[in-house]
Amino acid sequence: MVPGLQVGDFVLVNKYAYGIKFPGTHFLLSGLVQPKRNDVAVFIAPHTLCDYDPLTARPDISTLPVAEGQLFLNKFEDLQNSRCTPLGVKFVKRIIGIPGDKVEIKGYEIWINGEKLKQKLLISDSNENLLEETIDEGVHVIRTLGLSDYEQHSWTVPEGSYLAIGDNRDNSLDSRAWGYFSENYLIGRADYIWMHWESFSELPSFSRNSKIK
Repeated sequence: MVPGLQVGDFVLVNKYAYGIKFPGTHFLLSGLVQPKRNDVAVFIAPHTLCDYDPLTARPDISTLPVAEGQLFLNKFEDLQNSRCTPLGVKFVKRIIGIPGDKVEIKGYEIWINGEKLKQKLLISDSNENLLEETIDEGVHVIRTLGLSDYEQHSWTVPEGSYLAIGDNRDNSLDSRAWGYFSENYLIGRADYIWMHWESFSELPSFSRNSKIK
């Protein structure tokens, strides 16, 4: 999630943002409060659960060209075999698709329900580009490295599922690789950076104390 989040950031997560769960379970005691586009959500990524069916992560796989569907299955299973744990791993990513949304990605450009997201170049040099991106009313900064690979993706988000992407677009393991994540595995919303610890040789500081955009 660079540049908004940096390695060493300590993040405050609102675990009640999407409803109240019975402690230690994914069972909701209250109704689900649906995440919004642009929320920075914390969730368990599907490929990190050893018993997760890849067809649940991409239930529309039958609508894809055979080669594309098989490529997704192979990639998901490779990730699952190398990264899964019994309880899964928590990810922090930005939600770009909620149930019913049609989302298309062509390189660095994103369309949601036919509307292209606004992007404005802020900084460009030989190492990286920083762009201001707007999703609905939310504005944040993304990072690109200008890699040559031109990926294209298209999704129609099913009920109970969400599409997520990282702000560090060329170095992010997100829905482009593992599909949708389920509402059952939502943990909460990342709201605030409260502390930063650069290295073991330094004391933690509050220099990055700020609301997450």
